Amino acid sequence: MGDREAFLAYLRDNSMKVSGTKVSSAFFSTAVNGKAMTGDEILYEFYRCALVHEGSLHRAVALRFEPSVAGVVQIGFGPDPATGKFTVTTGVLDWLHHIVRCDLQRHGLAT
Repeated sequence: MGDREAFLAYLRDNSMKVSGTKVSSAFFSTAVNGKAMTGDEILYEFYRCALVHEGSLHRAVALRFEPSVAGVVQIGFGPDPATGKFTVTTGVLDWLHHIVRCDLQRHGLAT
């Protein structure tokens, strides 16, 4: 299994374990540069790959900081007409962190 397939499978499997089937990363879908992409594909291409291979977020992506509410993760993907960039809310990063942390706890690797 390649990096892409492994990353997508990890997010899809673990997002449903943590958030329930209605919040799977595969269920978020939007168009990016005219291409329909799921949330996990967006995270792979514009977040994971950009950070691993380029050391920064992709030029077409911007993080939108939103205040957090205790116990609530606000997830948002979408185009920003003002900047022309595709925005990902910081809640997406909170959600990703929660998925990884819960997975590590299930395997006894985190408290």
